[in-house]
Amino acid sequence: SRMSKGAILAPQLIRIDFAVLPVTFCKGLFNQNSKFLVITCRKSIFMVLLIYYKSRKVSKLREGLFVVVDGPDGSGKSKIISELKIKLENAKYDILVTKETTMGPIGTLIKSNEFKGAILAELVAADRLYHLENDILPALSSGKIVVSDRYVASSYVCQQLDGVSLDFIKNINSLIIPPDLSVFVSADISIISERLSERPYLERMERISTSKMVELYKEAVNLFKENKYGYILELQNNNEVDLKNNIEKIYENIITCLGDKL
Repeated sequence: SRMSKGAILAPQLIRIDFAVLPVTFCKGLFNQNSKFLVITCRKSIFMVLLIYYKSRKVSKLREGLFVVVDGPDGSGKSKIISELKIKLENAKYDILVTKETTMGPIGTLIKSNEFKGAILAELVAADRLYHLENDILPALSSGKIVVSDRYVASSYVCQQLDGVSLDFIKNINSLIIPPDLSVFVSADISIISERLSERPYLERMERISTSKMVELYKEAVNLFKENKYGYILELQNNNEVDLKNNIEKIYENIITCLGDKL
């Protein structure tokens, strides 16, 4: 069923299917919004972890604005978000800048291990629901503009590059709320490659084919359009002139979105 305008339906249920994790990495994950089934062996330090989120509805109105900035590594997202934050704050808007993977318990677990494939995809989906419930939804309920560096489009791209089917990725992310404004940032492949080559260290996903990542982000944009995920803005970010223009375009779209919510 469709959500009424302004209403939020929070995550209801998510399960992490038999992710085998060291016991020591799971300390502190238990909280009132999750349940764990632990299976241990006498001579093993490992356990099977199942995470369930309770059914819960958030009755507060979605008063703020949810903006997502996504795109390939090396496209310049971080710089855009940094400059956009300054512009919004100077205009006296109350803004929360956040990012995925989070610094929460599930995000920390992801960052401290080398998970791959379906296990990583499910943990990322769980971290996203944690992100929504603990950061995004409370900020929206208080009327803030929330700008997230990465969201579900990153899963559509990165988890596919990691060998996971799109249908599986869509299924485990089916409880997310759509952004009001999705900004997709890209750049010429040669420029992205040059920017990545200047980094002292590349994460595993950053070492995967740049052209394939750019291609999958284009497919993600089409998927967002098909699902009518709010306003969609596509930007090229090749140089400083682009950067300046892109910040203005995002700002103008945010003002438009805010006006439409009145």
